[in-house]
Amino acid sequence: MEKSNEFAKRIPQFIDVIIEVAQGNFGKQINLSGQNDDLDALAMGINMMIDDLKNNIDLQLKNKQIQEMNDRLLKANKKAKHVKVELEEYKSHLEELIHYRTLELQEKNNELEHFNDLFVSREFRIKELKDRIAELEEQLKQKNR
Repeated sequence: MEKSNEFAKRIPQFIDVIIEVAQGNFGKQINLSGQNDDLDALAMGINMMIDDLKNNIDLQLKNKQIQEMNDRLLKANKKAKHVKVELEEYKSHLEELIHYRTLELQEKNNELEHFNDLFVSREFRIKELKDRIAELEEQLKQKNR
């Protein structure tokens, strides 16, 4: 009878811990009496179950967090690839634009060189004509003397 009285006194602690664990409080454990009896063995089994449950829930939470981070990384990677493609398109467009502008500048330079040659030739021709006018004026002065 004494054993069953001892069991009856210890059972409420089992029930309290089981209720706490059912509510998500995995920090609760059943205290061992030190009697190394069947209830202590049961308490150790329940405590191990509580630890395993806590570890499994922690693991599930970590797996969920890892999955969420993985999803964010996949999204970021997809966006980075899209941005890379856009940058390649911009680069290609810029290279085409640079080529086009370079051709335009070469044409303008060629035009400027041509006009420069015309102006230089014109200036030489004007100098020749001025020299010729001065020569003719000198000849005219000598004839009039």
